[in-house]
Amino acid sequence: IIGATPIDFGKSTTLEDLEQYLVDNGFEINVSLWKNTTKQDIIRLKWGNCNIVVSHAGVELAEYMKQRYNIPYVTGLPFGEKYSEIWLEKLGKVIEKFKDTENGREVCEAVGKKQEEAVTEKRVLMIGEQFQAMSIRNALETEYGLRGDVAGICGFRTEFAREGDRFLESEAEIEQMLNDDKYDLVIGDPLYKELIYTDKKFYAYSHYAVSSKLGNEEAESLIGRNMNVI
Repeated sequence: IIGATPIDFGKSTTLEDLEQYLVDNGFEINVSLWKNTTKQDIIRLKWGNCNIVVSHAGVELAEYMKQRYNIPYVTGLPFGEKYSEIWLEKLGKVIEKFKDTENGREVCEAVGKKQEEAVTEKRVLMIGEQFQAMSIRNALETEYGLRGDVAGICGFRTEFAREGDRFLESEAEIEQMLNDDKYDLVIGDPLYKELIYTDKKFYAYSHYAVSSKLGNEEAESLIGRNMNVI
C-alpha cells in the first residue's frame, strides 16, 4: 500500500480499514508505507505482487517499481459495497496474472463505462485528494448511477482524469466550480461549504490538507460500506 500521506488521510481510519478489508478477503499485506515505516519495509517493497496506490502521491513510486521490478499496480480505494467488489476482483486478477497492465486507470474507468446506461441527470462534484474522490465517484456510479466530476487541489495526475475533472489552483477557481449550477451535490471538506452561495446539497468529507487542526471531524471511512451514508 503506497501513496498514503498525513495531509490526505489525517486521522481517518480509512487505511486501517483497508488493511483489514484486504486481510478479510484473503490477501496478504507485504508493506504499508504510511506509518512507522522501517528500513526493512523499504527492502520488502520489491517482494510484492501488486501495489495499491491510494493517492496521486504514490504514482511515481508505483511507476518506478513497475519498470524496475515489473510489479503492476492498481489505484484508488474499495469504497461502497458494490464498487469494492469490482475493485477487489480487479486486484485479484492483476495479482494472479502478475504481469504489466494498462495500470490502475483500468480500475477507475471501468465502472463509469459499465454504468453508462444507468446514470441519472443529477451530477456530483467531489473535491479533495484525487484518488479518494475518484473512488467516491466510482462507488456512487455503481450503486446509484450518479454522474460526477473530480476536482483535485493538492496535486493532480491528468493521465487518470476523466473529461470534466480539473485541477484547481486558486480559491477563485474552487469557488467557481463549487457554485456551478450543473452540480446538485458537493462532497468535500467542511470548510468548502463557506464558499457555496448557490442552492445545493453538501456532504462533509474532511480533507486534512484543507481544514487541518481547524476541522472538528475526520473523513468517514467508506471502505466496503453502502454509499447511503452520503
